Amino acid sequence: MKPIPPERREAIPARLGGPAREPVARVAAQEGISPATLYLWRRKARQSGALLPDHDDAPEGWSAREAGLQRLQRGDRDRIRHLESELRRREKALAEAAALLVLQKIARAVWGEEDA
Repeated sequence: MKPIPPERREAIPARLGGPAREPVARVAAQEGISPATLYLWRRKARQSGALLPDHDDAPEGWSAREAGLQRLQRGDRDRIRHLESELRRREKALAEAAALLVLQKIARAVWGEEDA
């Protein structure tokens, strides 16, 4: 068997995780790699911090830790979405205030230094 490039070796275990994960047997057949090798790569990927199921391809194969992390990530996405909308709102308010200051400066230049 010829050696597999490192980038390919990292991409294959990624197919085993996430919502669109594929069964080990199918990935092994498609890639021409033994299932035992894929299980080894998956275990090493998990040890390096990747979110992959323990020993099972079904959702029940996820440990409580990963399930909690997925909820946390979903919560983080919601928080990021909220913060981004707040940032857009504040940017609009800042742009409006800057425009009013420019108009005030122009009005003073045209009509003099009178404050209203």
